[in-house]
Amino acid sequence: MNLTLILHNADKHLQCVFEDEQRILCGRDIFAASRGTERLAPAIGDMLKELDLLPAAIRRIVCSHGPAGFTGLRLILTTTAAFRRALGIPVASFDTLLASAASVSVLKPSIIRVLSCAHRGLLYAQDFMGSPGKLPQALGTSCLVSSEKAFQPVKSDLPLIFSGSGAIQNLSLAQSVFQTYGIEGYVNTFPDHASFESLTRIAESLPDSDFCYSDPEPIYLKDCDAVDNLGSIAKKRGQSPDEAYQRLRDLLRS
Repeated sequence: MNLTLILHNADKHLQCVFEDEQRILCGRDIFAASRGTERLAPAIGDMLKELDLLPAAIRRIVCSHGPAGFTGLRLILTTTAAFRRALGIPVASFDTLLASAASVSVLKPSIIRVLSCAHRGLLYAQDFMGSPGKLPQALGTSCLVSSEKAFQPVKSDLPLIFSGSGAIQNLSLAQSVFQTYGIEGYVNTFPDHASFESLTRIAESLPDSDFCYSDPEPIYLKDCDAVDNLGSIAKKRGQSPDEAYQRLRDLLRS
């Protein structure tokens, strides 16, 4: 058995899957707007019991590395690091937005734009080339954009498919693109996060050269919420927000 543990986080969903050579053995989808730390490890333990296996049976780990919310992403990466170090097994990682793109079924070549909610009206965005029966291929890198920029049409004759939580939460804006610009396409409303099947396909597509014995590097496109809230935190402590931000800049430069 070549048991692989897949860990993924996006849009407040924590997902863990055990697969063996493209065969999904079991999985959990945890909606964890809070207290995710208390739920992920027990979920993995429950799955191992369900399979009547010990942690030592895990041969490798595949996880997403962002972009995604700071807290959920750190939870996925620290859990991956803990298993890697405890079991001495290799790990590999993949782009978070790829998992959403891979969950979209296309009948002909299309552009898939994945939009995931970030913070205060901003969206994580990335375009992919989708082809029937194949994993989507990234067109450029992920970025953090406003909702207005996120729904600008692409210069292509191919159909455009919007997917992800950012598209669903801005459904009317997304649908208006097709009417305004006369573009063929639609908004993919289900699933709004990755399927176990797409996660398994991604894990099995990774070459052996991607696996190593070091921790994956996260992709952060914005500061964590604590940085955004630093000014209000400083005020509550009777401190100057400007001074608090300056001390943070000094700390990051040291």
